[in-house]
Amino acid sequence: MRVTFLSPQLPPAVCGVGDHTVHLASAMREHCSGITALYVHGAADESGQAFQRVERWNRRPEALADLVREHGSGWLWVQYSPYGYGYQGLPWYLVHALRRLRGRVKIALYFHEAHCGLAQLGWKGYVLSPLQRRIGQKLARCADVLFTSCELYCDLIRRDYRVPDEKLFKLPIGSNIHVPILTANKRQQLRQSLGWAPTETVAITFGSAGSQRSALRRNHPTLIEAIHKKQIHRMICIGGVTDMPAAALLDACDNSLRPHTTVMGHQDDHRVAQMLVAADVALTGYPVERFGKSSAIMAYAMAGLPVLRSDEDENLQCADTREFLRIVHAHQLPEIACDERARLDQQERAMASISWPVLGRRAFMVLDGSLPQAGLREACLSKAASQAG
Repeated sequence: MRVTFLSPQLPPAVCGVGDHTVHLASAMREHCSGITALYVHGAADESGQAFQRVERWNRRPEALADLVREHGSGWLWVQYSPYGYGYQGLPWYLVHALRRLRGRVKIALYFHEAHCGLAQLGWKGYVLSPLQRRIGQKLARCADVLFTSCELYCDLIRRDYRVPDEKLFKLPIGSNIHVPILTANKRQQLRQSLGWAPTETVAITFGSAGSQRSALRRNHPTLIEAIHKKQIHRMICIGGVTDMPAAALLDACDNSLRPHTTVMGHQDDHRVAQMLVAADVALTGYPVERFGKSSAIMAYAMAGLPVLRSDEDENLQCADTREFLRIVHAHQLPEIACDERARLDQQERAMASISWPVLGRRAFMVLDGSLPQAGLREACLSKAASQAG
């Protein structure tokens, strides 16, 4: 089987969808006879290990048909995010291009994002949301099989795009950060090298500057109380495209939190992985029902980090992550910070559920299985996970 991936951007561009494309393609290589890639914006590093061939698509429908034919692929895997492909999230050219390909190649469509809701876009929402929804419907009709990352989007795609169950599969997003599994002694040595005492509980938030600010705001009342009660001693903010002045990020914080917060800004993947595995609890700006669409949440899971429950969350568990992610209250932190067995157990469960070898095999089995019946879908994916493990 040969597969061509189409992504809005590819590395070195800073793009979460592009990173996901590289990781998933790399994981599928051992199962496929060839993996190639096309991208729309920017420039791509064509010397990467994931793809045998990388080319830019000029957005002309006839050009996409020519490129797919030249690549000799039986499947075109489209990594879809509305704003990644078009201004205002309205890439009509993509609809026209995929329509031309129907019957010539099988199409897999991964919805990284769906259309925006009316309330998300202000007054523009009343115009753009219905148009984005219409494009989503038309793209879904072009696809032989559809993937998305979480139950929230599965429900939306079934309802708003009228996609039958037998065509729709949930494939977790995966972590873009490779997190090591450390013994308790190795982890303690790492914490000592960072200047963290064994008795300190360290909270961390990772992602874009906007994501970090959102995490601080969403958890603000909980953090103030946890710092006051010494349930949390330090907070680390790490990530972002470029370094951000600490004051610009910490405007989301009460003055009482600022002395306990370190803003590290942009760091390489190795440094991010070290900080994640050394920390004790993660902070996020996402509500629980959206955990499944966040690669940062997947990185927390792979690091063995529990996520602090916000006062705004009514649910204590997420259907997408309950098998491999703990969600905890602040009062549980002193006990959890000392529980190395629970941390390692979460890492092992995350490896069995959302590691890239598992996800690559799941994706391959769906494509190679010629659309298994709806009743066999979960069994297919469970079998993939067990075999990859």
